[in-house]
Amino acid sequence: MKIACRRHICPGCGGAKDFYASACRRCSTVPIADRVLDSSIPEPNSGCWLWIGTLNERPHGSYGALSIKNRPVGAHRAAYTAWRGPIPSGLEVDHKCRNTQCVNPAHLEPVTPVVNKRRGIGSKPACKRGHPFDEANTLVKTDPRTGSDRRYCRQCLALYKTLYPRSNYPRTA
Repeated sequence: MKIACRRHICPGCGGAKDFYASACRRCSTVPIADRVLDSSIPEPNSGCWLWIGTLNERPHGSYGALSIKNRPVGAHRAAYTAWRGPIPSGLEVDHKCRNTQCVNPAHLEPVTPVVNKRRGIGSKPACKRGHPFDEANTLVKTDPRTGSDRRYCRQCLALYKTLYPRSNYPRTA
């Protein structure tokens, strides 16, 4: 049986660790705040702390990710917890700066899922075809299944109606 050298033993659990690491990956004794600071860089113009560690690609943006006790955690959630305390139950951490890679706790705020989604949708200035979401070109309808608001581009709806005249599309009136 191979026994690790005393210098290669994790102070947290007694397991083997890398030579240069302060602890093993399973029970890192490095405080979460230090891990967040080590894996982010400040952006001077916006005040964001940009995450330069591992990213989780999502359809609505890339979020920073790190592992705490072998469990994946969003870097923004870890940063909020480290500096502000636990996230209240039923709430999500929203980026007030709209930058999903930001881990600056001053830019993070706990909000309800409905508010978080509404803020995310409202931040897009145009539809996927490039038409502006302005007062004249935007139709807002409430989805009966989810109860959340959804924006439709009036120009795209008009084009859709000409291409598919008998489809089930939202009514404009």
